Amino acid sequence: MSEPPPLRGWLGARAAVALVAGLMLATSLGCSERRPQRLAKAGLESGQLAGKNLSGAYLPGLPLANEDLTKANLTQADLRRADLSGARLREANLAGAHLDDAKLAGADLQRAILDGAWLSRADLQGANLTGASLFATTLRGANLAGAALAHANLQDADLRDADLRGADLAEADLLSHPLQEAQVKGALYDQHTRWPPGYDPQQFGAQLAPPSPPRG
Repeated sequence: MSEPPPLRGWLGARAAVALVAGLMLATSLGCSERRPQRLAKAGLESGQLAGKNLSGAYLPGLPLANEDLTKANLTQADLRRADLSGARLREANLAGAHLDDAKLAGADLQRAILDGAWLSRADLQGANLTGASLFATTLRGANLAGAALAHANLQDADLRDADLRGADLAEADLLSHPLQEAQVKGALYDQHTRWPPGYDPQQFGAQLAPPSPPRG
């Protein structure tokens, strides 16, 4: 005798729940193994990337959060959508690299070279770009809120729709494309910050930092 419809429906629902639970467990287990496996497939090993020559490497979407890539050569590398949150990229060479939609929040990019790199819509919130070179870099729609850009070179950079709110722009060179489309409210600059001709940073909400006290 066939099961009555209510019981059959209840069993079907239980089977569906079990199937979903199994899929979630498999996904969870896969996620825990994904990082080392994906690095291994790319011929990389976590903790062994500082100073490594990865010029032209194809690494889109790679999980590299908190990795040490100090002084690594990443010129022309494809790192679109890669997770480099909190990564140490101090003095790394990323010239011409493709980093569109990459996650670089909190990354250490002090004195890094990003000339001609592509960082459209990249998340650089709170990143340290002190002394970095971003000559002719595409930063359209990038999130640079709260980033440290003191002494950074942004000449000819494309900052359209970029978010620079609260960023440190002391002594930064911003002789770039027109900045009217960038958000600079709350950004701090000093008398040495260079702006495009005719651009009034205070009109757009940037704040002139008080002069530093004399050393002595």
